[in-house]
Amino acid sequence: MKKVIVSMLSLGILSCAMMSWAESARVLFTIHGSNTIGASLAPQCAKAYLESTGVHNVNIYQEENEYLVRGVRGIGLDLHGVAIKIAAHGSSTGFSAMQNYQADLAMSSRPIKNAEAKALASLGNMYSRESEHTIAIDGLAVLVHPDNPVSTLTIDQIAQLFSGEIRNWKLLGGNDAPVHIYARDDSSGTWD
Repeated sequence: MKKVIVSMLSLGILSCAMMSWAESARVLFTIHGSNTIGASLAPQCAKAYLESTGVHNVNIYQEENEYLVRGVRGIGLDLHGVAIKIAAHGSSTGFSAMQNYQADLAMSSRPIKNAEAKALASLGNMYSRESEHTIAIDGLAVLVHPDNPVSTLTIDQIAQLFSGEIRNWKLLGGNDAPVHIYARDDSSGTWD
């Protein structure tokens, strides 16, 4: 009977240790930026990274566009929590967070702008191979309803549609009807 009580007591101590790591997880690094990348790809990459370094019980916690990827490192009673923070509020926010020392990495679904690179010059050359790592190529599809007689669009025409310069399909040889654009929000690098 004593063995059972001791075992249950040990499990209780282990359970308390597991709960305490959740509140005191050490943040390894913080990532800010693109909501295109941050919505799914970045949390999954962070989870895979932690698991590849021996972290176990890795979970992704989400609140709006913010993620905490956290797990447990260690064995037995020598457990400690580790985490990666991700804030996915748009490409521009990644560069400004790095400039303000609020992020270690910036996610962007567009190339860095000259003004952003200049503001981050103290951290190094943002155009160098050491600073910029392509993880995916973003693709866009422009769809027009099949009943619309416009069958092809040039890149310039697409730019005019998205900039609001062309607001009626009649200007492109279509029906006299307003253009309705459904796209990412304008804080997204994908929008650029």
